[in-house]
Amino acid sequence: MLHLLLALALTTEPERTVQAVAETSLPGAAPALGGALWLNSREPSQSRLLCTQVGGGLTTFDLSGGKCESLPEPGAAAIAVRTGLVLDGRKVSLAAIASAAPPAISLWTVDARTGELASAGRISLDAAPEAVALSPVGPTLAIATAARIELRTLARTGALVTAAPTRTLESPGPVRSLAIDAEAGVVYFIARGKGLCRAALDGSGGPSVVSEPASDGAGIVLHAIGDGGYLLVTRPGGVQVFERGGTNRDLGSVRVADSASIDGCSGAGAISSLPDSLGAAFPRGVVALWDQDNQGSPANFKLIAWEKVAAAFRPALEGGPAISANEKARR
Repeated sequence: MLHLLLALALTTEPERTVQAVAETSLPGAAPALGGALWLNSREPSQSRLLCTQVGGGLTTFDLSGGKCESLPEPGAAAIAVRTGLVLDGRKVSLAAIASAAPPAISLWTVDARTGELASAGRISLDAAPEAVALSPVGPTLAIATAARIELRTLARTGALVTAAPTRTLESPGPVRSLAIDAEAGVVYFIARGKGLCRAALDGSGGPSVVSEPASDGAGIVLHAIGDGGYLLVTRPGGVQVFERGGTNRDLGSVRVADSASIDGCSGAGAISSLPDSLGAAFPRGVVALWDQDNQGSPANFKLIAWEKVAAAFRPALEGGPAISANEKARR
C-alpha cells in the first residue's frame, strides 16, 4: 500500500496557480466572446486587447483593462490579430474577425500609433466561420468552417485587403480554434471530440492528433519565443502548455486563481498572448484568457504576466523571471 501511495504521489501533477494582473472592464456591456492582442511595436506598453462581444460589437482595451474604443460589428465572434504584416511593400497591422450573419471575415487595419481601427474589407463565405487565424510570418489567413480549414493568401489593393484561396485542409472533427506556426509549416487546431491536432500547411499528409479529448480546449495560441516557445490551449479555469515542435509534449497545466482584487478564471474560451516586453506589469509578455463567470458580471478577459506562468513550472518555462548566478549553478 505504501508503494502504491508513493507511486500516486509521484505521478500526480502538482497544481500550479497564477493570478491575473488586470482584467477588462465591461460596465453595462455584453459578455466578451473572442479576444486577440495587438502589439504596438512603437510603444509596447500601449499595446491593445481587441474583444468581440455577444450580440455583436468590437471593443479595444489597454493593458490595464481600460476601455479604449468601441465599434459595431454584427455577428462578431472569433478574432485574430497580426502586427507587422507586409502587404504591397508596406507594413500593416491587421485584425480578422469571423462573423456568422452573414457568413464572412471582416478585415480591419490597426493604426500603428494610436491602435484605432479602420475597415479594410470583407471576405464573404458560403458557411459560418468557426475560427480564424493569421500567420505570424507571411501573408497566410486560415478560416475554419465545420471540419474544413481554408488557407488564403492576403494582398493589399489601395485601402482594401483581399484574400485569395490557396488550399483546403481537412479536420477529423469540427474546428473550434486555430493557430499557425509558419516557420514549422504547421497549422494547429482544436477539433471537437479529438483534441489538439496538427496538419501541414502545404497539404502534405493528413491531420494528426497531438493530444486526446482530455485537452479538447476551446482556444489555442502559439506563444513563440525566438525559435522556441509553446502552444497554449485553454482548459476550464486555466491553460494547458505544450512544447512547440517535435511531438508537442504536454508539459502540464496552470490555473488562474483569485487574488485579493481580481477573481480567477472559469470555463474554457479564447486565449491570446504576446511574448514581448510590455512595460512594468508585463516585462516578459502577457496572456489574455477568457473568464466565463466574472463574479456575476459579464464574461471578460483576464491579463496574466507570462513570467508568472513560466515560473509556475519546474523547471521554469522560457521567458520566466531572470535567475541569479547562484541559482544557475544549482541547476
